[in-house]
Amino acid sequence: MDRQAEASALRTVAAHVDALDGDRWQIAALGSETLVDAVGPDNSRVTILTFTAHAKPEEIELVAGALDHARIMLGVITRAKKVLRAADGEGGQPLPRPSDTAQQATRAKKNHAAEAAMLCERAAFRNWLIERHGLDLKGTADDAARTARAAQKLRSLLGVTSRKAINEDDAVRDRWIALRQDYYATAGRGQG
Repeated sequence: MDRQAEASALRTVAAHVDALDGDRWQIAALGSETLVDAVGPDNSRVTILTFTAHAKPEEIELVAGALDHARIMLGVITRAKKVLRAADGEGGQPLPRPSDTAQQATRAKKNHAAEAAMLCERAAFRNWLIERHGLDLKGTADDAARTARAAQKLRSLLGVTSRKAINEDDAVRDRWIALRQDYYATAGRGQG
């Protein structure tokens, strides 16, 4: 469902909920059947749905709670819109952003060196290194030799003698992340 269809459906739900303002739905029993009654603001009661004995309790509770659930969802959406408006500077303080140190800590925890090693094993990454950075695989007969050559090229591009420097040096890590992003942007994910 696209956003316009979602917005239209949401407006319809909101209109229905508004029309039922003051009403509540309750579960009642009549013999082996389970009923859902609409109870009006004046305590008038009308049966709006009858379940057979074969209905699961979860089905009954879900349907009987639909009006309350819709009210909750609409309230959540209204509050979320307020928060987003505040974040955009429309009448409130912007949402707090993660600190640079928190972002750096997250980036440092990831084992980028292992990720680099795994990418060097992928044919798609090696082909990208050939096309974008002149990796030469001539004379390499097997996959292990191609992987080793790709790792050597990667170390050269990053200006390091060992891939573990990616995890230990912020500048090297930043160069790795930029190179990896360029790979994914130009070669695409899921290849190789």
